[in-house]
Amino acid sequence: MKRFCLILLVATPCLFSTHSAFAVDCANADTTSDMIECADKDYRIADQALNRAYGAFKKTVDAAGNELLLNAQRAWLKFRDANCNLAADQARGGTMAPLLQIGCMTGMTKDRTKELNELVKGLGQ
Repeated sequence: MKRFCLILLVATPCLFSTHSAFAVDCANADTTSDMIECADKDYRIADQALNRAYGAFKKTVDAAGNELLLNAQRAWLKFRDANCNLAADQARGGTMAPLLQIGCMTGMTKDRTKELNELVKGLGQ
């Protein structure tokens, strides 16, 4: 019985979710939840590009360079997260806070991707 209740508890939100059944038209998103969903899609695309740039850079350096890259990336991630938390704090407790945070993360992620791509090309030195 406990197992059935647990499964029901986990599955119930999926049964009533409109977002899982219909794709959001991001060009015309007018609710906060739709805007957040669209912003999250943009962020995921930017994050995938960052991961590709990171992987490309990693292939161009030796073990010592990889260690430096790893340390730099870890520091950058901490900075990005802290900086975007600060950006979201402008709307603390409001519905715009997640949009500010995701927008910040997307912008900073795109900038970091550009930096890594330039390093791969030898332009960032």
